[in-house]
Amino acid sequence: MTPLGHSAPGTHDLPAPPHAGHQRTTRSSAGPDPVAGRTLLGIDYGGTSSKLLLARVDGDGFALVRSHRIVTPRSLPALAASIRVFLGPDRPVALGTTVPGLLDETTGTVLASTNVPWLTGLNPAHELSAALGIPAVAVHDGNAAAAAEAALGAGRESDDLFVLALGTGIAGAHIVDGELRRGAHGAAGEVGHMASGQGRLCSCGQRGCLESAIGGTQLATRWSESRAARPSPPTTTSPPTTAPSLDATAPGPGPDSSSRAESAPAAARTGTEDAHAVVEANAEGAQAVVEAGTQGARAVVETSAEGARAVVEAASAGDPAAITLLDEVTTTLSHSLLGIVALIDPGLIVIGGGLAESRTWILDPVVRKTAQNATFHQLPPIVPAELGIWAGAWGAVLAAHAATPTSH
Repeated sequence: MTPLGHSAPGTHDLPAPPHAGHQRTTRSSAGPDPVAGRTLLGIDYGGTSSKLLLARVDGDGFALVRSHRIVTPRSLPALAASIRVFLGPDRPVALGTTVPGLLDETTGTVLASTNVPWLTGLNPAHELSAALGIPAVAVHDGNAAAAAEAALGAGRESDDLFVLALGTGIAGAHIVDGELRRGAHGAAGEVGHMASGQGRLCSCGQRGCLESAIGGTQLATRWSESRAARPSPPTTTSPPTTAPSLDATAPGPGPDSSSRAESAPAAARTGTEDAHAVVEANAEGAQAVVEAGTQGARAVVETSAEGARAVVEAASAGDPAAITLLDEVTTTLSHSLLGIVALIDPGLIVIGGGLAESRTWILDPVVRKTAQNATFHQLPPIVPAELGIWAGAWGAVLAAHAATPTSH
């Protein structure tokens, strides 16, 4: 089969959530959806972990079938192998996958990806479609998360919003009247690579990028450096505790991870004061099937999210170094938000991603510092994302649906 396309359409093509107060789509006026009852697969291909989400087209929205979180496979064939395991006998009508980097919207080729460099020069939609026999579409990860929050999440009542996703990388997207502002070359939203020219070297080659200061991987690195610089603690005979592990089955929208066919737009966590909220618990441990040829092998997931969780946990326990580090992170982010406000003047800012799930240590301080540092700025509401770390996967589902010819 051939891919459906290369990039996600604007959110005006997306189905309105069942509980929306107003219509944001033309779908209902076009009659029943021909793919109603069929499933779609959303893949959020991240720098350290990836999310797989199967959803069913249900009325004017979507219903969650199941979801799973895995270690990011280091090649597209390996990703295809993981998808086969996840799908089992299910055959979605189409799939969407996010791309953490610059995507040529004409050809579908990845132009650059600093966090997943092996994707550069490849065409994920074509390769996954050929490997799985399923029509595929690729979409920029930040655009996917923003489209999902705009159509199904915290921004569904806003006509002008900016969505910021904090993960291994940092991406943003501006949506006005349901239309994603892509820029002249389709490269808008690379907020993580706004650089000062000074500071740490970023994976993109610049110095002082926002991502090099507060991105998940860099935050983990900074925390490791801080710990390494301290004197060794005295030995103890207390039994070690087991840290909570990455959640491999966290749902997207919907009130219950074990439920099937729950309403897709139902809000996920909007933030919590529990330090463990940065990475949800998974009782089976942080393991996932990895590289093709090693199916069935299991590996502990060591990700930037775990580093972020460790910092939050230490701060919650009163660690001065962790508190100082998070203070620096939130100060840096607050100044970046003021820059965004000065540049595009959005009516709402939505902050999501793994790091943002700690309300006490991240979101609340950012909101407070942004207000304290504002001068001429007209500050909009700054709210947590409703779809959490699954926004990108839901955005990929929306992209797959919108690009399916029979859905229009």
